[in-house]
Amino acid sequence: MNVAGAVLLIGSLPTCFLLWGLLNIDGGVIGLLALALTFSGLIVLAIVGSSFSPVYIDETCAKFKGAGEKFLSSLSSDPVSPPVS
Repeated sequence: MNVAGAVLLIGSLPTCFLLWGLLNIDGGVIGLLALALTFSGLIVLAIVGSSFSPVYIDETCAKFKGAGEKFLSSLSSDPVSPPVS
């Protein structure tokens, strides 16, 4: 989904220039299409990009939601004790 959002966002301008140059579509229609593609890309990236977020953080503990299995499997299963000061 990150790739799809980036393609929508980055590809909106080249797509509009190609439509204008090849098909001679009206500038107003192309402007609306550019806005629609740009906003669609931003919405997709905003939804997908906020999947990993903090739930609770204090001096000794942090809890998060949205971590993927690949990330979780890379972590150690033994908790580390915080240093005593």
